Amino acid sequence: MARPPPSILRATARAFTSSNETFALPSIVDVVYDVNDAERALVEHGFAPRAVETSTSSASDSQDSAVSFIGFDVETRPSYARGQRNPPALVQLANERACVLVHLGAMRSGPHGGVPPTLRALCEDASTMKVGNGVLNDMHDLDRWYGWASRGFVDTGVVALAHGIKRHGLKATSARYGYAAEKPKSVQTSNWEKAPLDRRQINYGAIDAALGLWVLERMHGEYGDQVNLAKWAMSFANASTPAEARRRSRRDSATPACVTKAFDDFDVREREAVRERWMQRKMKRAMSVLSHALEGAIDHLNAASALTGMLQAPKVNSTVKWVIQEQDPAKQTFSVRLELGSTTKGSGEAKSIKVAKRQAAKSAFDELVRGKAQDADFIERWLRRELEHAYSRGNTG
Repeated sequence: MARPPPSILRATARAFTSSNETFALPSIVDVVYDVNDAERALVEHGFAPRAVETSTSSASDSQDSAVSFIGFDVETRPSYARGQRNPPALVQLANERACVLVHLGAMRSGPHGGVPPTLRALCEDASTMKVGNGVLNDMHDLDRWYGWASRGFVDTGVVALAHGIKRHGLKATSARYGYAAEKPKSVQTSNWEKAPLDRRQINYGAIDAALGLWVLERMHGEYGDQVNLAKWAMSFANASTPAEARRRSRRDSATPACVTKAFDDFDVREREAVRERWMQRKMKRAMSVLSHALEGAIDHLNAASALTGMLQAPKVNSTVKWVIQEQDPAKQTFSVRLELGSTTKGSGEAKSIKVAKRQAAKSAFDELVRGKAQDADFIERWLRRELEHAYSRGNTG
């Protein structure tokens, strides 16, 4: 299959290097459609892996050997049938010198099983870090279709999340550093199996590969604290989530201090996120019960019983407590006190425990009604305070 004319490739690169000073494609964009041409391009442009055996059991193992970083992405023709997924059609690679787009779709009937041997060696080389957003999924796709054992990657989305960047997609992270990447849906969902690719597909594929590496370098500049790129980035190597990267870093005494701090901050954010999810879930349910109780739509005693579970944090007793005194022989009555949270209390006295509890519940809710009469937001603030109190009891010590 013939390659596009060199003029198209040069124009592709120029179109994006001149549009934004913060990001530029490498000067060479090479699109290859047959195995032999791919072998030539991969070697010529510096993508052939070094003959170094490197274990991937931990990030520190890889740090002991020289590592390299390349931008990496895979495009697949979309499938609209349930449960069906098409094979990878295009593998995009980028370094400082060039972008190489390997069109696997056009090579399937060629030699070596339709796969360039150097591409497989590159994907299976643990000392070559494949950098991209969601790159592990791309590597898994190649492994499933071709029986490879790809290894060695850094996911820019994981690095972003570890540093508190919530919008961690490639488009969002590149915009954070000043480059407004265009990712038109019409190109993203186009037929990547066709050959030759059109100019828009070439642009899209080359930018996706080069942008992943560029974003990693920008994040290193912001968070790396003058630690060299390889040492910093390898703290996130081969991790599909920030939590996985954090666990590995804690076993590695060589983890840079700036990365340790990032993971400590990540832990704080995760704990706060768990707390906030718990609060929102409890607030929604408890506010519904309180609203119905204060409007008289449900019985106060039933409302208090429902709140018992809602005002309860994991592993601790509820902050709704009934205190029942023994029957007074002289009065032949039971005295009951209801503690509805840490501040609101009600009491009741009757010949039966159930009636006394009902009186105590009404007394406690009457106190909430009085608070609401003075402040429209009283109930919501009271409930949030009680939930925070309950949660803190369950997460101390």
